[in-house]
Amino acid sequence: MAERMATALRRGAHVVRLPPSALQPPNAAAHVRRRPAAQFRSELFTLQLYPLHLAVPDDATTMPRAFGPPWLPWPPKPETHHARHVRLADAARAALAGDPDRTRILRTTVFVSKKQVHKHAVVRNQCRTRLVATLRDVVRDPAVPVCDVFLYLFHANAALYACPRTDLDATLRRALAAVASACTPRAAAA
Repeated sequence: MAERMATALRRGAHVVRLPPSALQPPNAAAHVRRRPAAQFRSELFTLQLYPLHLAVPDDATTMPRAFGPPWLPWPPKPETHHARHVRLADAARAALAGDPDRTRILRTTVFVSKKQVHKHAVVRNQCRTRLVATLRDVVRDPAVPVCDVFLYLFHANAALYACPRTDLDATLRRALAAVASACTPRAAAA
């Protein structure tokens, strides 16, 4: 199991943004009211890692929030679902099975608040876009450790707006390396 996770940590990943509504009870993709498995703080953002609830009951009739909109039927079929929903479900099944040749998916949610960043929505959207775009570029590198059974929760700060992209890139790489130690089977099961 540890060997498979080490192989999975070496491959590049694909970023999927979960909406904040996916974190609302009772069918939350991750319980964010609990203590995070790992945390990284910088002047640009705070990163928290929470275990995802990827297990799907056998009698499920609607799509779990970690895979897509909860109003779609489960399991996904090419006739009734967009291709992205079918790919997400297949990737989650491969992650649960421990397939080392899977495409890793980094599920993330980015919170950019008025109080922490700026009162104008244009500035908040720019911060969110810069963070997600840089994150997509960083996780394409197979050397960057990413675990696909955790939710990566980002809280942006005001310094993100004026930060050069190279600094943001370096900070994201440091953050992902710092929280990689939490990517263990024991932490994912908790």
